Amino acid sequence: MGRGPRPAPRRRQTHHPTRRHPLVGIRRPATTINHPPSCGGIRLRKKGPIMTHLNGIDISHWQTGIDLAAVPADFVIVKATQGTGYVSPDCASQVEQALKLGRIVGIYHYVGGGDAKREAQFFYENCSNWRTKVFWCIDWEAEQNSAYGNVAYLDAVVGEVARLTGKPPIIYAGAVGFPWDVARRHNSGTWCAQYANMNRVDGYQSSPWNEGAYSCTIRQYTGTGRLPGYNGDLDLNKFYGSAAQLRAYIPGSTGGAQPSKPSTPARKSNEQIASEVIAGKWGNGTDRVNRLRKAGYDANAVQQIVNKRLGAASKPAAPARKSNDQIAAEVIQGRWGNDPQRSAKLRAAGYDPTAIQNIVNKRLGAATTPARKSNDQIATEVIRGNWGNEPQRSQRLRAAGYDPTAIQQIVNRRLA
Repeated sequence: MGRGPRPAPRRRQTHHPTRRHPLVGIRRPATTINHPPSCGGIRLRKKGPIMTHLNGIDISHWQTGIDLAAVPADFVIVKATQGTGYVSPDCASQVEQALKLGRIVGIYHYVGGGDAKREAQFFYENCSNWRTKVFWCIDWEAEQNSAYGNVAYLDAVVGEVARLTGKPPIIYAGAVGFPWDVARRHNSGTWCAQYANMNRVDGYQSSPWNEGAYSCTIRQYTGTGRLPGYNGDLDLNKFYGSAAQLRAYIPGSTGGAQPSKPSTPARKSNEQIASEVIAGKWGNGTDRVNRLRKAGYDANAVQQIVNKRLGAASKPAAPARKSNDQIAAEVIQGRWGNDPQRSAKLRAAGYDPTAIQNIVNKRLGAATTPARKSNDQIATEVIRGNWGNEPQRSQRLRAAGYDPTAIQQIVNRRLA
């Protein structure tokens, strides 16, 4: 999610300032509030026409300065806090901007572990002036969360936020390992993240991948979405219901639907994901491992399939990493074979083939990789046949650091 602390993709090397942003919330003592009727997820029908839905984005300090007036969104969810000491520096600006535009607004707290009750209070203290203006969410992920896997900890955070605000917060997590039982126990809405892949998605999708396999309140279906008005990646979300139903999650409101009864989500097989890894769709190294885990896949299991296909010994993902110099020495010794297979093996093992080749060239007295050619120059070479045919061409382009899709678009335009 665009959330906080993922080191990648794009996205996210969370920093943790210790001081509270002066504009976020008004500190108030925690008070007990009688619970009004709360609402849970919206049931998603597996057959028949799709019900009313809303499109929205979630943002954090990674979208600092975003002009929400220029970006189409029925709702906006903003990162507010993390753990017990971090406040997103652009939270106040983003929330106030969205409210002034008349958008339905949510805020979320990224769980850090340590002290469940104190985390919930920290979230509330920094955002209490928006208590009846926004819906509240809890972000439950593995990265930078020492309590991950301990659903009792999450249960305590959710319960305390519900006590302070007067309504259960919506729970965000990945589809695989989603804390459905906690959501049921608190009658919380469910905000479920599941991506088909990490490819760019232009515009909102009316029927996201795997829709209908299980029920959820909000589906986050990509972290690499693009929308008019913002030149960068955005998390795109679909809410299954009307504007009135989404507003029902705001403390002080009434109404809403009964929580959904989720079923186990369907997903691509590890074999399919391994094919995408070999094709370079999931990135390299730690970046790839994080993306696979975020999408709900076992990075070790996928890596073993990749290794088997490429003739490498089966081994867990993200082992103690050898330096590029060590790998270059192995390349010179012939342990990694020849291109294009060598680049594919290096990439599958989490190394940058171009960086390795530069070291090899330097040691052997060859010139390092020349100044990068433009996409137009490469497209000309593709038309001449310099880069071969598919699928080898895409692999070679990617190994050389070019985007095969962008190159192909130029080729198609010229040959149209």
